[in-house]
Formats: sequence, structure tokens, C-alpha cells
Amino acid sequence: MQGKVLETAYRLIAYSYYGGKKTNAVRALKRRCPGWSKGEIEPWLEKGLAVQESATRWLKENEDAMRRQHRRDEPTAAVAESFHKAHPEWPPAALEALLNINFFYFYLK
Repeated sequence: MQGKVLETAYRLIAYSYYGGKKTNAVRALKRRCPGWSKGEIEPWLEKGLAVQESATRWLKENEDAMRRQHRRDEPTAAVAESFHKAHPEWPPAALEALLNINFFYFYLK
């Protein structure tokens, strides 16, 4: 569920998917996460959007370190440890994926 929330938040912000509307993103998550109610999904999406915004800020601050790791073809987990610590409620793998897709989209075009 959390990975899907972060992916949806990224798509909403980076690509303006779902018509750029949170309500449409909630509906999409409802389809992707059967068994979760709208009341459960909406707060998670808000949290996901906050983490997406935090990832954007973090990447701006740590761009050089991320680029060095990428050039060396090494995992970025060590560089991203401070981001993981700032968001302990999210699985590290989901946070790592969020940082990587943001990094590739915004910095390696």
C-alpha cells in the first residue's frame, strides 16, 4: 500500500496524472488498493504528497552526493540514510524508489 501511495503522489506532482487532482488520485488508489477505504487512503495520500515534497527538497540539497553515487554505479542508500531517518513510517525500499525516480526524472534528463 505505502509504495503505491508514494508512486501515486509522485505521478500526481511530477506528471500531473489524475488530471492534477487529489480526488482523482484517491479514486485511483482505491482501485489499486482494494480493501482500503477512502477514509484510510486520503490521509495516506496527504502523507505521500508531503514525502514527495520532502524528497524534492532533499534531492536539491544532496544533488552532488547523489550524482557521485550514480556515476560510480553504487547504491544511493548510504547517501539517502538521512532521508530515511526523517520518514521512519515509510518502508526504506519505498523511500529509496521515490528518491531514485525523482532523481532520474528531475536531474538526469
